[in-house]
Amino acid sequence: MLRTAKFLPSLKKHIDSLKFEYTMPSGSDAAVGAAHGLADLQEYHRLDVDDLVQGRLKDYVNPDRFFQAASNLTSQECLLVATEAKRMEYLEGQVLWLKGAVNAAKAEGKPSKYISKLK
Repeated sequence: MLRTAKFLPSLKKHIDSLKFEYTMPSGSDAAVGAAHGLADLQEYHRLDVDDLVQGRLKDYVNPDRFFQAASNLTSQECLLVATEAKRMEYLEGQVLWLKGAVNAAKAEGKPSKYISKLK
């Protein structure tokens, strides 16, 4: 999620030579927008947060098939999604994303002091 926000400025260098009116969002705006989108997807489609954190998305047309991202979401990215879920009053979603942040932090090998602050 945050990788895209870091990628946008380098993309803009190549786009500047094109003649069209388009404003690229800042890195932080792109990250918040992505977090908002994930919170919406989870809320309206009741997607499993643990699957989303692990970069897995189930194909509901063919239930035996999953799409797999190249990397997992980080605990910090999960916290950003939880913040957006709270802002949109998706309170159950906020709790699920906070739990996802704890699980991601454990998978990342974060210190127990860091993990206990998330709980």
